[in-house]
Amino acid sequence: MKKFLAVQKQLGAFLCTCLSGNTRYVMKISTVALGCMLLVTPMLWAASGKAQDMATRKITLSLSRETLHDALSKVESLSGFRIAYPPEQITRHKNISLPKATRTVKETLNLLLMSTRLQFRQQEDIIVIFMPEDGRQPADTTARPVPPQEGKQRMIIGSVIEFRTNTPLPGVTVMIKGTNRGGQTQADGTYSLQVPAGLQTLVFSFIGYESKEVEVGSSNQVHVALNPANIGLKDVVVVAYGEQKKATVTGSIASISTKELLQSPVSNLTNALAGRLPGLITTQRSGEPGVDASTLYIRGVATLNSATPSIMVDGVERSMDYLDPNDIESLTILKDAAATAVLGMRGANGAVLITTKRGKAGAPAVSFRAATGIQEATRLPEYLGSYDYARLLNEALGNDGAQPAFTQQQLDGYKNGTLPNTDYYKFIMRPSSVVSGNLNVSGGGNVARYFISAGYNMAEGNYKHTKNNKDGYDGNNRMKRYNLRANVDVDITKDLTARLDLAGTLTDRTDGNNSAGTIMNLANRMAPIYPIFNPDGSLWGNGTFQSNIYGELSQKGYRRWYNNTVQGTFALTRKLDVITKNLSAKVSFSYDNTNTPNSSYGRNYAVYEPLYNAQGEITGYKQFGNDTRIDPNGGFSGGGAVRNTYLEAVLNWNRNFGHHELTGLLLWNRRLQENGSSIPFAYESFLFRGTYNYKAKYLLEVSASYQGSENFPKESRYGLFPSISGGWVLSEENFIKDHVPAISFLKVRASYGEVGNDRSSGERFLWFTSWQGAPQYWFGTNITQANGWGQGAIGNPGVTWERGKQVDLGLEFRLWKNKLGLTIDVFKQRRSKILITRSTLSDVFGQGIKAQNIGEVDNKGIEFELVHDNNIGKFHYAIKPNFTYAKNVIVYQDEVSRLYPWMRRTGWPIGTKFGLIADGFFKDAADVSNSPFQNFSAYGPGDIKYKKLTGKEYDYIQASFDETRIGYARTPEIMYGTTIEMDYRNFDLSVLFQGAAHADVRSENEAVYEFFQSGKVKPFHLGRWTPETAATATYPRLHSNTNGNNHRASSFWIKSADYLRLKNVEVGYRLPKRWIAPLGLNYFRVYVNGLNLYTWDKLKDYQVDPEIGDGNGAMYPIQKIWNFGIDIKF
Repeated sequence: MKKFLAVQKQLGAFLCTCLSGNTRYVMKISTVALGCMLLVTPMLWAASGKAQDMATRKITLSLSRETLHDALSKVESLSGFRIAYPPEQITRHKNISLPKATRTVKETLNLLLMSTRLQFRQQEDIIVIFMPEDGRQPADTTARPVPPQEGKQRMIIGSVIEFRTNTPLPGVTVMIKGTNRGGQTQADGTYSLQVPAGLQTLVFSFIGYESKEVEVGSSNQVHVALNPANIGLKDVVVVAYGEQKKATVTGSIASISTKELLQSPVSNLTNALAGRLPGLITTQRSGEPGVDASTLYIRGVATLNSATPSIMVDGVERSMDYLDPNDIESLTILKDAAATAVLGMRGANGAVLITTKRGKAGAPAVSFRAATGIQEATRLPEYLGSYDYARLLNEALGNDGAQPAFTQQQLDGYKNGTLPNTDYYKFIMRPSSVVSGNLNVSGGGNVARYFISAGYNMAEGNYKHTKNNKDGYDGNNRMKRYNLRANVDVDITKDLTARLDLAGTLTDRTDGNNSAGTIMNLANRMAPIYPIFNPDGSLWGNGTFQSNIYGELSQKGYRRWYNNTVQGTFALTRKLDVITKNLSAKVSFSYDNTNTPNSSYGRNYAVYEPLYNAQGEITGYKQFGNDTRIDPNGGFSGGGAVRNTYLEAVLNWNRNFGHHELTGLLLWNRRLQENGSSIPFAYESFLFRGTYNYKAKYLLEVSASYQGSENFPKESRYGLFPSISGGWVLSEENFIKDHVPAISFLKVRASYGEVGNDRSSGERFLWFTSWQGAPQYWFGTNITQANGWGQGAIGNPGVTWERGKQVDLGLEFRLWKNKLGLTIDVFKQRRSKILITRSTLSDVFGQGIKAQNIGEVDNKGIEFELVHDNNIGKFHYAIKPNFTYAKNVIVYQDEVSRLYPWMRRTGWPIGTKFGLIADGFFKDAADVSNSPFQNFSAYGPGDIKYKKLTGKEYDYIQASFDETRIGYARTPEIMYGTTIEMDYRNFDLSVLFQGAAHADVRSENEAVYEFFQSGKVKPFHLGRWTPETAATATYPRLHSNTNGNNHRASSFWIKSADYLRLKNVEVGYRLPKRWIAPLGLNYFRVYVNGLNLYTWDKLKDYQVDPEIGDGNGAMYPIQKIWNFGIDIKF
């Protein structure tokens, strides 16, 4: 214990040195760490000292003609001690009887061993029975951990279990490394071994399991979990409601581990996934702290409704946004119907399964990770200065037949700097801090195991000046997140296990009492000729511009947004071997509660317009608005309150009959969601899955879900969604084994299945005709008012489930002893009976209709992942490229009849862009006269010329009939990534390239239009058309405000959003053990990583990030992050 406290002290000193640049935030991390240390210290004390004394612990026992082995098992069960003994000595003694009485454990053992030469002693929480080597009768002692001493031996005791099942492993060989001394574990998995001083490593080996070396520390207990050799960690994958051997999985899945997630320094877990998994498409539209989540799509968009996947954490549908990646064991995506059918409506768009870490038997393992860094915008818009702005505006006014706005004297003033030239983005933006930390402890014995974690994360906004106010607040965007988790498993008996998971998340997000869109719009719109401050220091403004960007940042007050989430799961699992071998039943209950209150503290500010005399001197100011102070009471809103309860019952079974292996799962669950004052949402599911394989060579899986939803009438409330899949492991066939040694593994698989969805665009109870408030009625001569009541949207009594039918073909192979591997899938899905509202309903009908089963979409594509993993001496490297292509087509969407086929949205992917086709610029007046008339607004030479698609029936161009497809949807059809990993000795390097293709962006308003609402101009506007530059112009002639001809949806404004990004780089170094051993540390790694470091794309002229959404560019910029951290284990 003293050594543990010393390590704490040394670690604290180190962190103070490493993280001094962010003292405030490190103090917060340290507070969390200290609290966890206080929580964990008693556990460590209990693990390193004796939990109870056999001289005082009493049990009540009676025996009648029993073997010594059975008698000791009863003592072990009643006392809570683990008893280690030599099996060959114990089995000799039988016919032991003992009258019923209450005795101490020590007294009981003395009676049981009275007629034997065996002796015993207590060593921590294990009682060791042994045969004295010299035949003497040693005194009974209680062993305590002591430091190894030269020339002496100490007794090491412990247990060995299987990693996944926590089942004790008898017969495991335990050897002292470098000697021929050793022993074996007993029937209950325990062992005892005399270890000479100076020999610190034990080797555990067992047929069918991976060997393991463990260094012996100061404790005299060593507990070990072994992995089956044919089911290594990399070869076991998480599937819905269970795990399967990767070699025998017949569905399409992909997984990543904690290591890969932690390489990306992100606050929101969804931002760590781009480019890492085949089949997953991600889009991030904002970098604002706390609202920067990526949208996830598995195999693209396959429905006209929401296409995002279901997220399940430890088997329960939950958000992943604010999970601490340090708590995650694995993340798996389920892609085809074979993998998702058992999820029913929750798996219609695929699923993301997250498994959090759990404790493993062994001494307490403590891990601490902390990092600090800076973040800044990947790209900010660039605007022309005041001189270019003024001269281009004069030119634009001339093009519009108006007088110039600026005199030559003013132009000279802007050029020589005597008049304002404001760079708004330079004024408001700066790099900011990010900090994260996590402390977790795990361990346990054969009876109980635990994982306890506490985490902290902070991301600060990029704004300047947010503290410059008299009220003392900071209006910067900032997100702070606190995570707590405790996962505990307890073996109540050998047949009954309890699981308790508790998790809490608190996020505290602040802003300056305005949105990021407001700030970005101001920065994008305010012309550089306008100052921020007047000469007297007051805020500049006028009757048109009453919002001042400095005032918005620092004088508007602030808001706080909270997300308080508590999650809990309690489960009992009972082995039912009395019915049939390997049958088990589990019952679990989960409760989640999320509250999202918010508070606001607002104030106003005044702006002042200078008043000038004839000589241009300021004579006074005209005030707009008033300065106020913050109301200390502020305003409070309870926000949302969402409560979810889950009840689940499961039967699991697996059995081997020779070479035949079968598994079965039956599951029932019910979910009730209460959202504020709304009528609770109710869901019910009955699930089945059965698998069969012969020699792990021929594979078959059948599954089905029977789902119930409130959205449908009784006669169609439940839907059945089956799937079937099969596989053939050709590498197990003799014609491959014997003749193609290069093939390590080869499997083909196929699946067909159906999935369902019950949701439309926000409507509930689709079968029910709703009623609602209507205009008041007036009665009588006294004009009495009565509240109205009218019919709402008409229900659809025939409504039923949206269905998706999916086919998947897959191939997996590994070559040359697993040095090269490839997984490839082709898939096709038909989503039918999609729940959408009618577009062809006549206005004469006068009433809305709820969603009907009328939509239809096809989705198909291909994906692959290639893995090359190799060692060259002490140098290891791995290269893992992946690729996803998913294209959808709208088959039917009840589209309004259109006169021409090119106008139809049906037949194109969801979100396809439509508009006019730009055909260059008008060259001159003759070109204008000889071209079809454009029926939008006045235009002339240099304006955009459009292509006419209609025939002779029309002699002009019009938006109604000449619009056609002009670009891809905003969500990419292609996403790819390549991970490169290298390590040599103690150094390691990881690089991730990620990209997207087949995506277009259509910008408008402030993002690209010149002088939009008196706004700015960008460098690309210098390429505008003039009579002198007609042959080389890249932009139409300028207009002083919005122009109906040029500023409209057309192919001219469509830009490719394809990109390749250096997404992530991490370099690490593990300190040698000889350096850290004196500190009592097992592992110490320092690392530097970065995110969004460089981007290759086609949007640099627009100065926007390629992940920006369509529209006016009012997007908080995506962040580039540099991060330094440490990772410590002891």
